[in-house]
Amino acid sequence: MTVPAVFVLLPALTNVALHKPTQQSTYHPGFGKPENVVDGNSDTHLDYCTHTADRDQNPTRWWMVDLRAFYTVHTVLITNRGDCCGFRLSDFDVEVSTQNLARVAMTSQNTQLCYHHAGSVADGATVQVDCSQPIRGRYVRVVLHTSVEPLNICEVQVLATSVAPAFILTHNFVRTKAHKAPGDVIQQVYVTSVTQCITTCEKDPACTDVNLARAMTVTSQGLKRACQLLSFGGISQTDVTDPNADWDFYQRS
Repeated sequence: MTVPAVFVLLPALTNVALHKPTQQSTYHPGFGKPENVVDGNSDTHLDYCTHTADRDQNPTRWWMVDLRAFYTVHTVLITNRGDCCGFRLSDFDVEVSTQNLARVAMTSQNTQLCYHHAGSVADGATVQVDCSQPIRGRYVRVVLHTSVEPLNICEVQVLATSVAPAFILTHNFVRTKAHKAPGDVIQQVYVTSVTQCITTCEKDPACTDVNLARAMTVTSQGLKRACQLLSFGGISQTDVTDPNADWDFYQRS
């Protein structure tokens, strides 16, 4: 069954957390300032990271950035400490809120869960957290709800778009999640969003469908996703997909 989908053409995803105000639940004396996490330096030594207090009795340890405006948050990149103790960043939540969670209680009305990361992050690694759906908010928080360990993170990038869209286009596309089609690849381009990938296909008369990588890749123009424009050669050729956890397939009706 073909499901009509409305895609909003948005500006490119950019890191809106860079040099923005930050807070955290507690502070370690002498080092581990929260602003280290949005300074643009992804060095993983403690000198360039944040560190909550060692003996904090509060079971919830968190770090938060104020984006200073409302954005639609799509993806958060978190770089773990690399010189020691990387296991501390484990089983954490990424939350997006419309209100400052250091001042008000978290409720379902003002806060949404972007993603729960189960398990630990390797020492010095950067983990990409894709929100289950884009979330509108101003405050982004990384939270350890149950760990007794301090929170150590070295860099956070919040990839988001402005709330106001540029304009709206309507297409009929159906997504098959975690699948990739082996059709003829006309061209592979790098894009910042699903909308940009689909729009690129629409502009090419030979393009019938697209494969879109789920993870971002570092390119000379910044973080982007691979978008494969496909041609299936007409109605006599059936769109066949194979399971692939790294891609999503979008079929035009």
